[in-house]
Amino acid sequence: MFLPFIAFSQVSLLKINSKNFTFAVLGDRTAGAVQPVFEQVLGTIKSLNPDFVINVGDLIEGYSKSADTLNRQWDSIFSNLKDLKGKFYFTPGNHDASDSLSKAIYLSHIGYKKPFYSFSIGKNHFIVLDNSQQEKADKAEAMQIQWLISELNKYKKSDNIVCFMHRSFWFDARDNNKPDTFHQLFKKYGVDYVFSGHDHHYVTMVWDGINYTMVGPSGSRYKEYRREEFGGFQNFLLVSVKNNKVQVRVIRPDGSSLPADYVTYDDIKQLEGIEDAITITPDIFGKTDSVFVSIKNSTSSPVSTNSNWSKTNKAWHILPESQWVLIPAQNTNKYDFHTAVDNESIYPLPEFNISYPYANGNKHYNFRKMLPIALTAECHKTNQSIKIDGKLSEKAWQKTVPINVFGSGDGGMSQTDAWEVYFAYDQNNLYIGARMTDYEPDKISKTITQRDDKTYNDDHINIILQPSIASDTYYQFFINAIGTVLDRACYMTGKDSKKDAKWNSDINVKAEISSGEKFTGWTIEAALPFKQFGITDLNPWGFNLVRFQPTKDKVSIYSVPFEHNPKTFAILNFVK
Repeated sequence: MFLPFIAFSQVSLLKINSKNFTFAVLGDRTAGAVQPVFEQVLGTIKSLNPDFVINVGDLIEGYSKSADTLNRQWDSIFSNLKDLKGKFYFTPGNHDASDSLSKAIYLSHIGYKKPFYSFSIGKNHFIVLDNSQQEKADKAEAMQIQWLISELNKYKKSDNIVCFMHRSFWFDARDNNKPDTFHQLFKKYGVDYVFSGHDHHYVTMVWDGINYTMVGPSGSRYKEYRREEFGGFQNFLLVSVKNNKVQVRVIRPDGSSLPADYVTYDDIKQLEGIEDAITITPDIFGKTDSVFVSIKNSTSSPVSTNSNWSKTNKAWHILPESQWVLIPAQNTNKYDFHTAVDNESIYPLPEFNISYPYANGNKHYNFRKMLPIALTAECHKTNQSIKIDGKLSEKAWQKTVPINVFGSGDGGMSQTDAWEVYFAYDQNNLYIGARMTDYEPDKISKTITQRDDKTYNDDHINIILQPSIASDTYYQFFINAIGTVLDRACYMTGKDSKKDAKWNSDINVKAEISSGEKFTGWTIEAALPFKQFGITDLNPWGFNLVRFQPTKDKVSIYSVPFEHNPKTFAILNFVK
């Protein structure tokens, strides 16, 4: 058994009442730390005064090649944790220990000889594992596995064996029947509880007798599951051990408590089924006045509930705005709604709402989905030359009607500064012009200068093009305010999109930043040869447009939502 040997985490285990003690489990702080939430969590933990605290990884942003940067990040974290000195245990996350340099710095700061270790309190044995750099559930480090087998064999008669690790491989393994090296050992040796993080949402389940819990974010941004019903809320855990009986409570940053089964694996599977069971046909903007909502009831009981459309945009009209829904067991009903919009200011989009029962009727999911829109735009042929200099001064642009209506990712109003995009073409090239207003031009982020570097961290426009709507291949062009390009090919494979960053186009781009009286912001001009895509006939293309403005930390989108799925793209028609 290895114990931490430097002061910060030197818990005096002998002083803990082994028959009655508590510990807190802290979730991810990064990536994308929300520092006030993290500090509130720490304050609440301090007020609860557990016997010890342990995290499940990702305390720093990390992913830096600079030792000075990593050391400063750890110094800041230790300042945050000063009130917990003497009772804090560490678990390495991928942001803490992403490579050999960051792992060495991690160990030097926390004072551990190894990233994996164990300790006991009475008949309760605790094991901390390191899967920070492990990419697959069945690819655990051999030396650690040998150590783990020895630990589990030695302490297999413990009343409770509790494991901590960062990545929640178990969730995906259970979901997709994948091999999981750790789970097989946990099952073989009778591990009782496993706590992990990484995916930034809370969920718990019992699998093969093992109580698995993914701690939600404790200050980090949300990832996939943003709705609270899916576990998308800030939290940490308070675990009580009394006479070797374990009770887990979920604690919000403000100290309010929730039961451990607040979000279960089975809940999430049912919620995903509900999401799939309700489909809305797109409103083909300007061409149809009807949408259909199809609702499937896969349960053994009738679903009886009310549905309604909520809208804050007075330009939209939907009839009926509410409708009672009654669906027999194992049946599907379709409901027809008539839509109209007064002008092109379509955002915010209306939202369909329905309360759908799940968990044997003990819980209700407030399903909501914005009205999907099928947008179209025109690309006109030009006989006038366009000089690619970033100035947008040619008459061809002046004769083009720009795209200038954008929304937020959730279908609301755009919260970036105004912007507009122009399309034109001749027999050889597709031309794209963009004018991005920015009222603080001195704050425009333009740090990336090398082709195919991470321009998506700068102020940028993301242009998505699908030259053949019959194909599942599309292309992305991230262009920042000084014209640096990251381009890549994307391929849909089932529900997933694979991205080939090694693909390069023959795009010609120039950009210019302005701060004059007539315009303040940045502009781009781009020419993209048709021959790049083997184009012979100009049939409609799929496309989308996305802008990221770091000073506002906001994204705005043409066809909402932006997804890596060509079925969600708008249509670009080529007009002679």
